[in-house]
Amino acid sequence: AIGPEARPAKRKAAEPSAEQLLQAAEAAFGGGDRKEAIRIGTQALKAGGGLRAHLTLARYYQSMRFFRESLDHYKAALKIEPGNAFAAKGVEIVEKQISSGE
Repeated sequence: AIGPEARPAKRKAAEPSAEQLLQAAEAAFGGGDRKEAIRIGTQALKAGGGLRAHLTLARYYQSMRFFRESLDHYKAALKIEPGNAFAAKGVEIVEKQISSGE
């Protein structure tokens, strides 16, 4: 017999993983729903998405011309992995976009 202690684990397993959320965010972004992609990407970050979630959100915000938010996520990615070339390039590009008033 399965006791009540088995139930919470089952409920937890039903929550989407950060990976599943990032895949859903990519699908939304690819389908043109950028706001939904950001909403799901933020959930992925809260679910432990870490570096990949920050890079994903940085890219989404950058595509929407929310450069400050994009820069924050690129910088957060660099705090997790200082040598990340994608994040470093992102910071460089977004800082130019901000300073040129694009």
